[in-house]
Amino acid sequence: MLDSQYWGYLDLDSYKRHLDEQHRSLIDTEYWRSHRERMQQLDALCRQYAECLTDLSFDPSAVVSLGKKDQLPSELFTLFSTIVMDLIPWRKGPFNLFGIEIDTEWRSDKKWDRIRPALNYLKGARIADVGCSNGYYMLRLLKEEPRLVYGIDPSSRGYYQFQLIQHFLRDQRVCFDPLGVEHLTSFKGLFDVVLCMGVIYHRRDPYQMLDQLKQSMRKGGQLILETLALEGDSPYCLCPPDRYAKMRNVWFIPSEGTLFTWLKKSGFGEIEKVSEEYVTSDEQRKTSFAPYESLDDFLDPATGGTIEGFPPPLRIAFSAIKKS
Repeated sequence: MLDSQYWGYLDLDSYKRHLDEQHRSLIDTEYWRSHRERMQQLDALCRQYAECLTDLSFDPSAVVSLGKKDQLPSELFTLFSTIVMDLIPWRKGPFNLFGIEIDTEWRSDKKWDRIRPALNYLKGARIADVGCSNGYYMLRLLKEEPRLVYGIDPSSRGYYQFQLIQHFLRDQRVCFDPLGVEHLTSFKGLFDVVLCMGVIYHRRDPYQMLDQLKQSMRKGGQLILETLALEGDSPYCLCPPDRYAKMRNVWFIPSEGTLFTWLKKSGFGEIEKVSEEYVTSDEQRKTSFAPYESLDDFLDPATGGTIEGFPPPLRIAFSAIKKS
């Protein structure tokens, strides 16, 4: 939950109601009961071995690193490593946690390197990461000395992966709530910067989503919007009748021109393309920490397109400023 210093920017009753609903339906469920029990055991061991945890190194660079190899007593490390493995698949990263190298499905540092040059207002800023997965980008942002990094994602696994790291990091500047973009209607002008990456093509109404993002931003705030897209300035979209690259719930894949139009019609200005890259197996692939189907299983090797016959996954990011 957000610290009370930010409650003045919220419709507090609806925020608390949405948060309670999401925790009951996603987080505090029977499915995750054994994980919560292990986290309670971890907490007890951390108190027992508190002297080993007083000086934890933290490096939010390409591989987000916390602690050092052999820093944890064997009993504590055994439980910690069990929890790490039980939280597979790890989609976003990479991480190194007390010497455990977590090679995630996505090399998210590559996307970070593409968008970071476009981020202008980070030091002392209030930043939101909408669709934050396990918080990899939130942790990268801590290097920029923000006032707040707030992540939302209705992903129980991502939430628990982040909470495992935060259990040791204990940085009060970062907060993760298991909310969706639709819950941003409870936020009123809180954020200076909003990152929204890999979300809009999962929404039925892109204009509604952009309005929800805009409501949460201050005037003059910056949006980084990243999405699957199609090449070209013509105003068209691909609407897959079933799946795209085996993904469910893909409603629209816009052309670059359509994405620009969506942002302009939604009241954003200073719209600039930040990056345009086709996804390759250097960036998304099967690993031991994500041992399921990945990019190579989603593409037709004969054509280079998706196995459904659509164009291959192109990812485009735009920067835009809230005008009013």
